[in-house]
Amino acid sequence: MAQEAVELRREALVKEAEEVARAARLMRRCVSEAKRIVEEEMPFVVSEAIKAKTIGSIAATLFIQLESRSYRWEE
Repeated sequence: MAQEAVELRREALVKEAEEVARAARLMRRCVSEAKRIVEEEMPFVVSEAIKAKTIGSIAATLFIQLESRSYRWEE
């Protein structure tokens, strides 16, 4: 019985690691897309700090939207 519990825990850890890796890949894609959007739509923004903040905001919004859609599709 202890071996079964260890195996279940290991499977849970593997699943969690896969989920984190999936979320990280998605976030990288969101940041890349946000960077492209800012560079195309805001070419005259001088401050790198403003660009970085805007990229972060857009990337977070994209990530949240894509994640919420993926959970709706799983149901």
